[in-house]
Parts: sequence; structure tokens; C-alpha cells
Amino acid sequence: MHTLKLANHLSDVELKEKLSVSAGKPEFSRWQILYLIQVAKIQSADTIAPLVNLSKPSIYKIVEGYNKSGVQGIRYSPRGG
Repeated sequence: MHTLKLANHLSDVELKEKLSVSAGKPEFSRWQILYLIQVAKIQSADTIAPLVNLSKPSIYKIVEGYNKSGVQGIRYSPRGG
């Protein structure tokens, strides 16, 4: 099992603000994942996955994008045609 850790891009207060102003469920879920890891100290994708209704690989991808690129790394772009 991997331990999820976040790079120090945002403080707890800034992260909570991003969560409260998120637009739409996909964006809210992404901020919620980061909030659960940083503030609630839940560091297991197994625990977070059912809470946000996403797969473990999706959670790893979101965390990796945030750690690599900060706020820009978790932007949601809709799929489909």
C-alpha cells in the first residue's frame, strides 16, 4: 500500500478555501482528496477511494499532478466528444 503525501503548495486554510469555491463535482472531488490527505491526515488511497467515489489509480494520478504542478496540476478537463 502506498502512502499518499502532498508537496507543500498550499496551506490548510488555502486548501479549504479552494474546496469551498470549487465548481462542480469533479473539481470538488479533486480538492476533497487533497484536503483529506493534508488536513484529515488520511494517507491511504484505499480509504479515500470510496469517500470520493473514484478509483485508486485516479487518486494517485491527481496527487501526482498536484505534487508536480501545484494547483495547475489538478485541473479537470471533461472527456468526450
